[in-house]
Amino acid sequence: MSKTKKDAIAIHVNGVGKYFGSEPNLVKALDNVSIDIRRNEFFTLLGPSGCGKTTLLRLIAGFESPTFGQMLLDNQDITNLPPYHRSVNTVFQSYALFPHLTVAENISFGLEMLKKPKHEISATVDEMLALVHMEELKHRRTDQISGGQQQRVALARALAPKPDVLLLDEPLSALDYKLRRGMQIELKRLQLETGITFIFVTHDQEEALTMSDRIAVMSNGHILQVGTPNEIYYNPQERFVADFIGESNFIEAEVVSVTKGRPATASLRLAGTRKTFKANMPASKSKDKTATVFIRPEHAKLQKSTRGATLTGTLTNMLFFGTDTNYHLELDNGEAFVVRSQNEIGHAFHPAIGDKLGVVIDEQAIQVLKD
Repeated sequence: MSKTKKDAIAIHVNGVGKYFGSEPNLVKALDNVSIDIRRNEFFTLLGPSGCGKTTLLRLIAGFESPTFGQMLLDNQDITNLPPYHRSVNTVFQSYALFPHLTVAENISFGLEMLKKPKHEISATVDEMLALVHMEELKHRRTDQISGGQQQRVALARALAPKPDVLLLDEPLSALDYKLRRGMQIELKRLQLETGITFIFVTHDQEEALTMSDRIAVMSNGHILQVGTPNEIYYNPQERFVADFIGESNFIEAEVVSVTKGRPATASLRLAGTRKTFKANMPASKSKDKTATVFIRPEHAKLQKSTRGATLTGTLTNMLFFGTDTNYHLELDNGEAFVVRSQNEIGHAFHPAIGDKLGVVIDEQAIQVLKD
């Protein structure tokens, strides 16, 4: 495996499209997608079923050919190369292990197909077993180990040839919640220890936020936004991204005035209130008279009194999650709003369904979306 800078480009996708069928039943699984995935990063393709994330993964793997566009791996054009000529390996959702072979034999299988020397195969198998903490089970058949252990074997087998890029197609979806959380930590550890570029496909926002260096949020064959987990969560650019990642409140606002600049600043009045707030205005919204405002539930505070509150409403439901509680309100203008409060020992504020409450929102928590 070559040593390169963290910010060097491993995968370059340029204007790639993948169409299935023909008119009038043409399906645009990917439509003019461009993206750069850096060397040695954990990169996640995130989106709902049918958004195109697995199609993009299969194109990078070579299992599908693009309808148009170009793909590069370490500056080499791989657009039309078969899978076995790409330094790329894939871990599938089903693992695809050989049940009649042992753990060690499964890991060595690919190396044997590559006709590696026996001493190199033996050393690599031992290295991979240590990497995934499976040394004691090396002689056990894979149909005699647990689902989580099978997942580790699948990872070890894929990592054994030391590919430049490892593709992971929703490999944790079959595991139970606790085991999945543990494997998220393990995957990140493996990526850091090996230095291999991981491209991970999931529809699970928690997985994406937990493991990724960067995330691409996809919808309807397009990449809507690319950024770090922090950027995607706190600064979504479009309503779909804000709605898909975490919980969100959307409120219509009147644009009172716009001050030119980079970025432009708007004075906004939230629907149903008289207060005005300042927020950055996307260029696409600079001439609009209304805007959609986005507020995370944890960035709003609930209070007994409506005096001085940003918004007021009636409590309609409470959902207890252990560490925090979600309070659902119907605002005075009829819109729904959620406030998430962390549960504290000895906290004296215990509202009841039907109470009239105030919501306080800091100006910095208000963001205007592009759409």
